[in-house]
Amino acid sequence: MNHNRSVLFSALRSGLWGGEKVVVGEDVMNLAVSQGVTGIVADGASSAPISMAATVFMIEKQNKELDRRVSDVLKEMADNGIRGVLLKGQGVALEYPYPEHRVPGDIDIYVGPRQAASCCEWLLRKGIPRSRWDLSRKHLSVTIDGVDVEIHRKIINGGQLFFKRRIRKWLERRLESDMVRRSDAGWLLPDAMTMTVFEYYHLLHHFANEGVGLRQIVDWVMCLDRFYEAIDRDELRRQLCRFGLLHSWRVFGFIAVEHIGLKKEKMPCYDDSTKTREKADMVMEKVFRDGNMGYERAGNLRSKNYFVSKLQGMKINLRDTAEVFRIFPTDALRNMKNLPDCIWRLYYELPRIFMKKNDNV
Repeated sequence: MNHNRSVLFSALRSGLWGGEKVVVGEDVMNLAVSQGVTGIVADGASSAPISMAATVFMIEKQNKELDRRVSDVLKEMADNGIRGVLLKGQGVALEYPYPEHRVPGDIDIYVGPRQAASCCEWLLRKGIPRSRWDLSRKHLSVTIDGVDVEIHRKIINGGQLFFKRRIRKWLERRLESDMVRRSDAGWLLPDAMTMTVFEYYHLLHHFANEGVGLRQIVDWVMCLDRFYEAIDRDELRRQLCRFGLLHSWRVFGFIAVEHIGLKKEKMPCYDDSTKTREKADMVMEKVFRDGNMGYERAGNLRSKNYFVSKLQGMKINLRDTAEVFRIFPTDALRNMKNLPDCIWRLYYELPRIFMKKNDNV
């Protein structure tokens, strides 16, 4: 491991768990930004560039505003008879030592298929026309009061392959049950097991699709740390086997312990065999090369033309599938986009394009 990465992990562990702080230079700060962990690294720094303090201030400001927006959106949905469960983002930030220092993103809310029509009616009543919706099989993306919100009809896409069908049905059944928790702010959140498994699936999905950063890995680690007493380890192992995720879980679990600093006893299914270590090194090379959500990888840049963008997306998917196959063969095959998926996207997207044109007439 090179020096900058070593310093980054030292500062990251200090920011998460306490301990000796380290000096963070400009190069390490840039690395933290590309990995989406600037606020945490700043917490573990004894000294850092002035620009890092300014960045952390902006992160705190963004989190404060986003928390307010989450409460507003969930309350308005509830007032309209819609039960929304907050996923990822501001919900998982609550498990951090300093939630205000997690780099924020958009708002993800699960409503399920039975409430999808009610959500559409609510958006129309709010004066947000269909031409401003980005509709897919999984969710409806829309900007509400200046904030990007994804309203999930499905928790994940998973119709073709039985592994994905299994985890989708398992997650959705739990999200629609009374297992959900309620935060101090009144937000509905997934229970401990659901959140931990979903955060893992989310990071693995992005790892296999364009790229994942340390931010998503730390999200998962925070769930493992906070919920380790509430999780039935035997049940967790059984479900990971059913979902075909146990092998990759062990590799990321090694990273969680050895690099992020999670205590070994809090890591279910921990494995430190030679093969796991080798694969963990391969994973980390990809993580640092691609950056948070693949933003550091030039090959992920897409055209603004819709159809050209889709062709580029297929090329990226084939490239990533071939690369991931060397590490996790099963997950690489599961990652392949197929013809029915492409047809489904055209079915959804073409009407949206025409609606946008009509809106501008």
